[in-house]
Amino acid sequence: MSNDDLVRLGEAVRDLPLVTAGSGLAIGLPANWGFEPSAAAAQLPPAGGHAVVVSGSVSTATNGQVLEFLRTGRPAYSVDPLRIAAGEDVAGQALAFADAHLGDGPVLVYSTEAPDTVRAVQGRLGAAEAGELVERTLARVAQGLVERGVRRLVVAGGETSGAVVQALGITRLRIGPQIAPGVPWCAATLPGGDTLHITLKSGNFGGPDFFTGSLALLEGRRRDHRQDHGHHTGHHRGRRAPRDRPGRHQPVRPGIRARQCRKHQRAGRRQPPDHTHRRRPRLPRPDRLALVDASGEQVAGDRASKTLALHRRIYEADPTARFVVHTHSTHLVGLTLAGVWHQDDVLRPSPRTT
Repeated sequence: MSNDDLVRLGEAVRDLPLVTAGSGLAIGLPANWGFEPSAAAAQLPPAGGHAVVVSGSVSTATNGQVLEFLRTGRPAYSVDPLRIAAGEDVAGQALAFADAHLGDGPVLVYSTEAPDTVRAVQGRLGAAEAGELVERTLARVAQGLVERGVRRLVVAGGETSGAVVQALGITRLRIGPQIAPGVPWCAATLPGGDTLHITLKSGNFGGPDFFTGSLALLEGRRRDHRQDHGHHTGHHRGRRAPRDRPGRHQPVRPGIRARQCRKHQRAGRRQPPDHTHRRRPRLPRPDRLALVDASGEQVAGDRASKTLALHRRIYEADPTARFVVHTHSTHLVGLTLAGVWHQDDVLRPSPRTT
């Protein structure tokens, strides 16, 4: 199947009142209402303010991203769930740390730990309780950071992203340029009218240098904007060619095709894609797999995500089901995290037919 097939499918479903499909079908829908592709669609307002990374994911990829950030020597503060459970004001301590280092460049506030450490904490507090403690704390930290002038925010972790977006009162996101497959920069208007640049990623998205790379991409666009508007120090006024940055890939789960990776802009022009990059599927370690019993209680492995409830309903409805393949549309995830849904908008499942 090619993009041309998706365009034809988009034309075919124009008059249908409801369409459910993979996110690729969206390629063929805008033309039905006269919308044409435009590079301006991914342009966001110029970025400013302090930059912070907030990470609550315990995935393998995010562990690597945290280690890469720490390797650069930039300021970082580790959030300990046991200290939160003991009643310490960990959020306040993290904000005090940020106050002292925001002027030094990007600051990382993280709860990401090695698998053995995570299991030890979950064993003492319970998997669900440990996760909720961290999510609430990181949401408070993000809220305090924005109050202190942070306007560029990278959030790692699905549940963490949801908690942060709700704490900040964000109800709408404008989707901008892609950082890595499935992860774009977005812009939100804060209650006071300021623009917050924010990116929300699930744990296993992005390469090892995602944290620093995402901020570098935004910084490059900010410099380009300043040059286009006359803010320059040299004698030649013109647009600086964006930095070449290597293409990144989303770690691929078994059975999921790697997405195409396009070269980044060079000298202000987009180069045509030369080929589709594919990666070998990265198989999860058996000891990392979340294991739960029939009642949904965690038995072993990494903490199960909140989609566990949905998966259990599927297994209960169909005793013959052996597994569930669960994929996400980037734009639908963004809408969900923004909290735009209302219970009345959810369609009730129709009776199962045979």
